[in-house]
Amino acid sequence: MLHSYQGALVVVSHDDAFLENLALTDRLLATEQGWHLEPV
Repeated sequence: MLHSYQGALVVVSHDDAFLENLALTDRLLATEQGWHLEPV
């Protein structure tokens, strides 16, 4: 169902399997140096 969704989606999760199943294109990471946007 989410694979055909064309809009933006914000997901907060620590479950790597769940995130992989969403087929995300980018990941926003919080680190000690600040926020980093990286492609998946």
